[in-house]
Amino acid sequence: MTSSRVMGRLWLVCALAPALALAQTQEENYQRYQDGQASLDRLQWQKALSSFQSMSAGNAQAEGALYWKAFAFYKLGQDKEALASVAELRKTFPQSGWLPDAETLAAAISQNAGAGAAAKKEPAAEERQRALDDRVREDPGHAVAILRAVAFGVDLPGVRQKAFYSLSRQGSPEAREIELQVAHGAANPDLQSYAISLLGKTDPKAVFDLYQPADKSVKSLILAVLKSNRETDRLMRIAAGEASDDLRYQALSALVEVGSEAQVTQSLQPEKAADVKMLVETHLASLHKWVDEQLVALRTAKDPRDRRVGAIGLTRGGDESTNRALIAAYSTEKDPEVKGAIVFALSERKDFSALETMERSETDAGLKLRISMALKSVPSQ
Repeated sequence: MTSSRVMGRLWLVCALAPALALAQTQEENYQRYQDGQASLDRLQWQKALSSFQSMSAGNAQAEGALYWKAFAFYKLGQDKEALASVAELRKTFPQSGWLPDAETLAAAISQNAGAGAAAKKEPAAEERQRALDDRVREDPGHAVAILRAVAFGVDLPGVRQKAFYSLSRQGSPEAREIELQVAHGAANPDLQSYAISLLGKTDPKAVFDLYQPADKSVKSLILAVLKSNRETDRLMRIAAGEASDDLRYQALSALVEVGSEAQVTQSLQPEKAADVKMLVETHLASLHKWVDEQLVALRTAKDPRDRRVGAIGLTRGGDESTNRALIAAYSTEKDPEVKGAIVFALSERKDFSALETMERSETDAGLKLRISMALKSVPSQ
């Protein structure tokens, strides 16, 4: 290896080290946040409180953690501590998207002062979700109002998310308007993120339209959603017009994962930031190696489990030739689990045309059902 290449690798390691350390800390905080919410859904108030209190300062979920900490204190019957967490949220994050929820919670605490919230027996999230479904079935004319009240109310995180999901599936103009409003930020950041993720599957154009006026954190989420749904043309358009090196790198990296090499090359041509260009090219080279390894496993491995892993590995990277390789492997493969993995890979790669062809010729009932289910994920444009 030449000295210039050694220096280049060393520079890359040094450049990435702080970012990798930060990413690990953020991941740990995010996991604690998720654990805390899961504990709330199981009515484990003290365990949830411990999760939120163990999160390090300056994390991306700090505002939500303060809200849910106040919620956990409230459920423990510790109103004073709950209101102190609400006050901390107001003081530390005066522009927080969690403030409307915090004020609603503070009002509930005031109204129930001395009522002993901790003594009340209540159903866990799953049971409450079933009860919510029953209410909607019994009163379909007021479904949107019922679901909106729960999604924006003082309730468990899983129940609120379930209510919003059901609301987004109502299909009425009123429900659609609420969904778009939440995606634009008319709710706490958790619900906003969930709304954007849902829209990514049903209306990627609406997600793309959210990008320009959004703040940096929401832009980063939008890029992740567009990547998840393989919206390569829209990723290219964002990469071409984004001024932030960080966001442009994220858009280009997403394009490396889900776009064609021609699209990556085209998007890299006008790139002026040398470090961004080098990182993207390194990512592309690494992914080339990954795809080649998965193709070898899919084509030559004797153990069906290894062929299955190879097929699943091909949900990322490659281009149209990778899709053709998956289709060819499906036509000669005998193991139904490997064929199912190929269906999954093609579904993730959004090659619905290939899946439609495979569905017409497939005689195995189980595989035909898998393909049919995969085709139901076709998004509207």
